Amino acid sequence: DGGAIFGGLEHGAKHLRGHFARYFATRHGRNFRALAEAYDWPYQQVTTGDLRRLAKAGSAGLYEVPLV
Repeated sequence: DGGAIFGGLEHGAKHLRGHFARYFATRHGRNFRALAEAYDWPYQQVTTGDLRRLAKAGSAGLYEVPLV
């Protein structure tokens, strides 16, 4: 919830760190379950193994793999 994925890109460079939190790491309070519900999409929280199985089966939906 907040853009940490961008920390490894140029936006996370030492000389830009003062701007990173404001523009890329700001918590937005959104989650994938709420997004799926808003668009009436199927949603499921899965493991990476589940995700592979679902992809092979061609199952459409929004699948979230939590990072632990």
